[in-house]
Amino acid sequence: MILERDGTRAAYFLVAPGSTGNRRWPRGVELLTGQAGQNRRCYVGVPALGGDTWPLSWYSRPAPDGRLVHTALLHAVLCAMAGQRSPWVARC
Repeated sequence: MILERDGTRAAYFLVAPGSTGNRRWPRGVELLTGQAGQNRRCYVGVPALGGDTWPLSWYSRPAPDGRLVHTALLHAVLCAMAGQRSPWVARC
């Protein structure tokens, strides 16, 4: 997870390509993705693992094996925070 420390308090989660498109995200979530068929590029700056890269910094460092954030779990957490139910995670 990457944090922006310049007062905007944005947080970026790195997920697998193509894993966000078929979900309805809660209000306030901004997807930074390119869309098929459009000449559009989006990016998130990635801070260095060492040294000063203000205003970006790692909240949690990347996994050595390259694992990314699990998109369905992230969706469920954000929906719960917004008071919504995520259809992508079964209830226990």
